[in-house]
Amino acid sequence: MNTGQMMLTIAAMTLLSVLVLGYYRNIGSHGVIMGQSQAGLMASTLATSYRERILNSYFDEALKKYPYSSIVSNPDLLSYNLGPDGTNEISIDDFDDVDDFNNYTDTVKLPMGHFAANFNVYYVSPNNIDVPASTRTFLKRVEIKVWRTYPQKDTTEVTVFDTVRISTIKGMFKYDENDF
Repeated sequence: MNTGQMMLTIAAMTLLSVLVLGYYRNIGSHGVIMGQSQAGLMASTLATSYRERILNSYFDEALKKYPYSSIVSNPDLLSYNLGPDGTNEISIDDFDDVDDFNNYTDTVKLPMGHFAANFNVYYVSPNNIDVPASTRTFLKRVEIKVWRTYPQKDTTEVTVFDTVRISTIKGMFKYDENDF
């Protein structure tokens, strides 16, 4: 093999190496994006599941103690301190009404990562559901935040999955067919 053929072979190997390196870099970046997408989808799924659980809970503990008509005529019977009703409620499975979720943080360990969820519950006015009300009302707003805690997010990437945030309103209403 002469010198010209050797130089041509080295140039071809260099070009092939550059192409292969670019190909695997592209594959690696797609893997990161897919991992972030999977984490975002799982967090959205968890947030939706928590929302469904909350919407299937009682509006307030007072509904177990007092007749509906008493609560409607006296909203002060509704829970003043939002949070778990007793010391025995230490698990999300023990929560039976909406305000039990207030200031609660839940963790979920799944094969694709570990996730945490935080809940905030407060009364809102029908006139402005974005601002906490200063008095007890027949509407409660629940804000849910879900994020991945493990594996740690890669902060060097531009599109980093952060937190899924959703909120929902739970109200206490009674359907009266005479109103229609």
